[in-house]
Amino acid sequence: MDLTQSHNKWLSEEVLKFSKLATNQKFEFDLTINNSWTKNLLLEVDEKEKIEELTDREFLNISVSIVKKWNDKYNDVIILDGKVDMQFEPPCIRCLCPGFEKLKFNFSTCVMDSKLEDEEDFEELTTFYIDGAERELFYYENLSLNIIEIIHELVYLNKMPFPLHDEKCLGLCQQCGKDQNIETCSH
Repeated sequence: MDLTQSHNKWLSEEVLKFSKLATNQKFEFDLTINNSWTKNLLLEVDEKEKIEELTDREFLNISVSIVKKWNDKYNDVIILDGKVDMQFEPPCIRCLCPGFEKLKFNFSTCVMDSKLEDEEDFEELTTFYIDGAERELFYYENLSLNIIEIIHELVYLNKMPFPLHDEKCLGLCQQCGKDQNIETCSH
């Protein structure tokens, strides 16, 4: 991708062809709900189908910095650091009422050529120490970095796997389906 293109055009794409990035030059950007794939990610974690279904309390902001490094042994190594700040209302796993989750985390990743993934030294690795820090390890193919795939995985690793709207939620009756938080049934 040509980095002289407009900033918004660059941010709308999921895959970065990083061969045109200068080595050791930091490129930073912010993504908000206005970006199409950021919007889709929020809808997905929220389990909603339309943007109109989102409430005013729900948002997703992502800050990312990318640096391409060169290493004689590993070739191009991409350092991807950032921060995710989001609020969303996933359905409660017990009663399906909207819950509330605030998710805020920093990430530090290292993205290396997928050819290294099959090498003995990399078979069991999930992190890699480079540039003074231990980083989550991801791989790229054909000099293309899929940023959305990496951020998507990091969001799912950090969000609550079984959201509840309330720790004391009684859930739905397994026989009649009534919400036991609102009314009791004879089952």
